[in-house]
Order: sequence, then structure tokens, then C-alpha cells
Amino acid sequence: MKGFLLFCSILFLFGCTRTIGGDKDEHGCLIAGGYSWCEDKQSCIRRFEEPCNAREESAKSYCGKEGSVEVCGSYIKVNSAAPNGISRYYREDNTSISCPKVTPYQVNEVCKEILKQNCTFIC
Repeated sequence: MKGFLLFCSILFLFGCTRTIGGDKDEHGCLIAGGYSWCEDKQSCIRRFEEPCNAREESAKSYCGKEGSVEVCGSYIKVNSAAPNGISRYYREDNTSISCPKVTPYQVNEVCKEILKQNCTFIC
């Protein structure tokens, strides 16, 4: 009986220290849990639950109006729901640039520069 209790105690202790999900990014954020590194907050966050910065907070106001919304550098990208539509990139002063959703060699130079930026999905 004592051996059985000792076995159960050891099994319980080792079971509690195991990490579920496993894969972490270079900052230790649990990828499978939906976490990613937020440089502004210096912590792992779930961007779909909490914005990383003011730009991401502003981007949420575009959710549900047309298509998907992303933050690309200093731009808020609103994708058209139409298959061959446009993506509209809003600047911080709320002026915008429209870029067609086609291959990069078919767009103007401004759109080419914007398309090089890494984007974070918002909604």
C-alpha cells in the first residue's frame, strides 16, 4: 500500500510539471496557446484578446466592416471581402492608400513598399 501511494505521489508531481503544447518562440511564448511576443509590453500576449499597442487598438475599430484587418508597420490594412478587390492601408492620420490584391509586380511603388512590411492579424 505504501508503495502504491509513493508511486501515485511521484506520478502526480511529474504530471504537474509537464508543459502542455510544447512549442515556444524565441521569447518563450507558447505558440499553441496563441501567444506571441509584444515588444511594446515586453511580454507574451494573445493579440486576439489584447492589443499590443495603440495601433492595434485602433485597428479593431475596422473589424466587421468589410474584410479581415491587419496591422502592417504603421498602417492598418483592411482587406476587401471580394476575391479580386483591393486592400486599403490607413495611415495614422486616417488617410489611406488603395492597393489591388494582385501580384506585387502589378502594383505601384508605394504599394510595393507597404507589401514588404510584416503584418499582424487583428480580426
